[in-house]
Amino acid sequence: MFLRAISDSSYSIAGSALRALAAIDTAAAFNQAKSLSEKHVKAELEDAITNILFTYSGENDYDSLAARFERMSNGYEKFMILQPFANYLKRIKNPVCFKKGIDLIVRFRDTIAEEDRQQIAAYFNFMILSGIASSKQSGGLTEQADYVKSKLPGNTKSPEVNAAKNK
Repeated sequence: MFLRAISDSSYSIAGSALRALAAIDTAAAFNQAKSLSEKHVKAELEDAITNILFTYSGENDYDSLAARFERMSNGYEKFMILQPFANYLKRIKNPVCFKKGIDLIVRFRDTIAEEDRQQIAAYFNFMILSGIASSKQSGGLTEQADYVKSKLPGNTKSPEVNAAKNK
């Protein structure tokens, strides 16, 4: 039933069906999302596809996900996918890809208009970035945690300086 509904001409119905499928069969939903991501879709279906891709993709999918995040306009759409992207980065072990992903988040944070930045800064810095750093630290990936911490306000030292200091 959900598979049929994913093909519905209504993006709202198709998106809801894809989310429902993800609740009962993540592998099938991920395969559908990958397939649908190559098509021109809008609205709720596009949101469902993006969320599923960021939630269930593996490390080998970094380039396509980073490009997808980067292509999004710096507004509501990107803000709504920020947490799934952060959760994805928590799973990334490749240091180069990880740093590029953190840089994408920081660049997005830094594009927020000054008058809005104060209201949103706590979310970016404490919920998103500190959450990633904490996850990396508890997973033993200290260098990645230090890189994230270096991007937080008040930390002007680079991870390399911090590492040298700790030796």
